[in-house]
Amino acid sequence: MDLILYFIRDTISGTFYFIYASISLICMFAIIGYLLKGKYGKLEIKLATSQSNANSSNSVDPNAKGVINESNTNVLENISLLLNNINITKLVFKRLPLFVYVIYFLIIFLYLIKRNKKILIPLIVLLTIHYLIPYFDKSDYIKMIDVGQGDSILLHSDNKNILVDTGGSYKEGNIFYNTHLPLFKSEGIKKLDYIIFSHGDKDHIGEANTLINNFKVDKIIINSNRLNYYEKQLPKNKTIIGEEGLTIKLKDFTLVELNTNLDDENDSSGVYLLNYKNINILLTGDASKRSEEYILDNYELPHINILKVGHHGSKTSTSERLLKETNPNIALISCGKDNKFNHPNKETINVLNKYKVKYYRTDKQGTITINLNNNKIITEGG
Repeated sequence: MDLILYFIRDTISGTFYFIYASISLICMFAIIGYLLKGKYGKLEIKLATSQSNANSSNSVDPNAKGVINESNTNVLENISLLLNNINITKLVFKRLPLFVYVIYFLIIFLYLIKRNKKILIPLIVLLTIHYLIPYFDKSDYIKMIDVGQGDSILLHSDNKNILVDTGGSYKEGNIFYNTHLPLFKSEGIKKLDYIIFSHGDKDHIGEANTLINNFKVDKIIINSNRLNYYEKQLPKNKTIIGEEGLTIKLKDFTLVELNTNLDDENDSSGVYLLNYKNINILLTGDASKRSEEYILDNYELPHINILKVGHHGSKTSTSERLLKETNPNIALISCGKDNKFNHPNKETINVLNKYKVKYYRTDKQGTITINLNNNKIITEGG
């Protein structure tokens, strides 16, 4: 039954997301126009308009002004002009339970039958509450996002967000538009406070430019190894080169970088110890056993509750010493279905089984969510 409800909810919210947002906005402006017209007699609205010419179809003149006067045009024409200046794709409404969408459509349906503008008042109230919900969101979770053969991990605490890697393998297509953006919108995420790139391989940083150019990002952190093609494309004014000992504190998350520069892209992957209250999470990028040895020799690691398995489960990572000394409860493996590298390697799976570490795989179970408030694990697949 739950599976059916989830299917119905996702189908409705996905298919009608644009429709209900558009209708709700039209209704909102209609009632505002109606109320203003009734109170002030004439409605005058000033707005910036874009001017285009044959040489520059996308140019915008910020000084251009257009004036709409109620004496010459009706409210619906004003609404149409206003909506032309609103990019609905920039609005973010967190995905809510199915009954909320049922209420939306019932209100709109009732309005279409009764044609009573007062019916739109609860719609505006509901729409406003819906939009503001993320600002009061106190949930804390991590998501290992299914990006195929690559890595991308979302850390969310009290409406603050860190994305570790973006994925970006050749096979998976446009990951930002197909995966990240729908996820961010459904979670009510309007910006990323940090993006951390563990290293510069395409399957970890390949979506960087698309994401950064189309979504708000405050700060970017890269590893200290030599810059490669993708890292050189990052905006310099936002980019920080990480180094051993770098500490990031964001709400209930504290991340400390443990790795050093070992003159190899994978060996120098950013490895972060993430502490959330009494939970310890080790994020390893593509760090090899050589990197693990360095960290174990130089740090006294605590018990690790959640281990992000290095290098997609390659046999070059996840040594027995790492598992023995950190004793993780859960391991997360990000890899693509039927990938050509045969990740995760059987040796890695065998050593996880040997130390009785329960593991989850994105190629088998899709995006994996760990709710840190109640320690529940949610997977898309089996």
